[in-house]
Amino acid sequence: SADGGVIDCVQLYKQPALRHPLLKNHVIQMKPSSYPHGIKTPNHSHHNSSTSNPQLIQNWHKNGGFCPPGTIPITRSKLNVPRKTARVPTSFADHRGGGNHLDGKETDPTGHEFVQASIFGGNYYGATANINVWSPKVEGDNEFSTAQLWVYAGPEVNVIEFGWMVTKKQNQPSIFTSWTDLETGNWWLTFQGEEMGYFPPVIFTSLAERSNRVSWGGEVVNSKSLEDGGHTATEMGSGRYAGEGFSQACYFQNAAYLTSDGVATDPERIETFTSREPCYNIDFGPRVASPSPGAHFYFGGPGASPSCTF
Repeated sequence: SADGGVIDCVQLYKQPALRHPLLKNHVIQMKPSSYPHGIKTPNHSHHNSSTSNPQLIQNWHKNGGFCPPGTIPITRSKLNVPRKTARVPTSFADHRGGGNHLDGKETDPTGHEFVQASIFGGNYYGATANINVWSPKVEGDNEFSTAQLWVYAGPEVNVIEFGWMVTKKQNQPSIFTSWTDLETGNWWLTFQGEEMGYFPPVIFTSLAERSNRVSWGGEVVNSKSLEDGGHTATEMGSGRYAGEGFSQACYFQNAAYLTSDGVATDPERIETFTSREPCYNIDFGPRVASPSPGAHFYFGGPGASPSCTF
């Protein structure tokens, strides 16, 4: 591809995911048997990027490259690109019903910092949101910045994460929706209305049937906290604080969960968590008009600044 990536076209039933021992005889579901209700995608969820209308076109498509029917594209892993591994905010993991905001002001042992809006305690069968897309500055080679959704279940922590991520060397912003198929129980993942694939329930323990926590927000890696106790200049969201509002700060629109019958529903009570203010923050500002249900909030920040002390 134009950015130096190598894409392999792999036969559908030879994809690495099917090497999982619990998927030995798995029959692939090609299309969902059910779809969520009440979700509409606005046409203004993308700012400050190369196109005003993001499409399902990647760099390797621009030179005429497409995989033939019966195969799937898989990008070869790059050893020098930071890996996004699942993390749960330490302070927030056990926080339930203790008020509507928690400011962690603590150092995660791996340097991860979060801004999240979350719902707890119910039965959630999917999550959806329109995620504003930016290209935040990433300072360190081992750092990244994301805007994403988390779908959790416990007590054995299972988590599905999806959204867009930026590293110092690689930028691949995306917009996703996930839900549970009402017939098969598969956790489906879509991008702008196109089905990307699914997570079979058999590979989960706690997430096999439903979620009991959903979060929306951002995550960065602050590698300086591990090196010299300082703070990275890696930006979250657009790099602007939440209070700067529309067209300046990154936002989530129509953040909703899905009921057991697949209906997108407004979160009744949202609790927010910020690892470190005022490096990054969150604000439920004026709502952007939308025909779909769900919460709306702004989040982000510049990272290292005179007001961001470690």
